[in-house]
Amino acid sequence: MAEKELTEEELWAEQDKYAIYHLKHVLGTRDYRSGVAVTRNWSDDGLLNALNRHLKIALTASKFGPFATLYAQMRQEPELWVSEKVVSYPTIKDCVEHMGLMYKWERYRPTFLVPDTQMKKIIQYVN
Repeated sequence: MAEKELTEEELWAEQDKYAIYHLKHVLGTRDYRSGVAVTRNWSDDGLLNALNRHLKIALTASKFGPFATLYAQMRQEPELWVSEKVVSYPTIKDCVEHMGLMYKWERYRPTFLVPDTQMKKIIQYVN
């Protein structure tokens, strides 16, 4: 009986439980904000679900809070946004450290779509 070949995602499933994903406009220029968040379901379907969740908020919410600029742009052209996996890690702490580097080094700083407590940890990691 032939063994089923595992996909790359399946090989790492037990080690990398979280992934950072990037929401961005397909043109990806500095004229458009981008968003960064963490997910546990980083399959293609999971990333699509994350994108759809943010698009739903952008299209239906009346208040956006700290994500107002990003969601306002998503509302204008919802069909032109994509989500992509940036990197996966075994722990949230690893994700926070990576996002800290993104916060410090990304040329056009993304909007971090994370809770306030996690955002404080990201900023603390940088300082």
